[in-house]
Amino acid sequence: MLGDIRHVRAQYLQDWIVDPEFPLVWRLQKDKAGSGALGDIGALGSLAFDFESMNDLWFHDHTIDSAEHGFRRVQVTEPDHPYAGAWWPPGHGLGYEHAFVHEMKDFLEAIAAGTDPAPSFEDGLRVQRVLAAVEQSAAEDSRFITVEGS
Repeated sequence: MLGDIRHVRAQYLQDWIVDPEFPLVWRLQKDKAGSGALGDIGALGSLAFDFESMNDLWFHDHTIDSAEHGFRRVQVTEPDHPYAGAWWPPGHGLGYEHAFVHEMKDFLEAIAAGTDPAPSFEDGLRVQRVLAAVEQSAAEDSRFITVEGS
């Protein structure tokens, strides 16, 4: 748990839709796609990730003593990463597509073990409720929105 969300700043830097010849596909139409980029990549909390440094994730733990506050780097290719021994050696780049491979690995292992996969549908629903509250807050001049079920 990240705690109380006090500030969100996000950038969605993609140039594939700046071409005026690009078709108005469903994901660019709010009435068909929902919340757009927010729902697509949904990033909340004190985490920072940069595609130019894909082996690093920055995490801010607000629960520790204030003298120790600050972002801490988590290198996702260290040998103790949960997927390091599965199929790629330490020190190699972790790309966007690898997250989907890891997701399927976890899902298939849960099926084989007869356990419920994680994250669960309920976890996903909680995330969607937070994203809906963020969207509602933005539409209502940053008004505080209570998330259902929290």
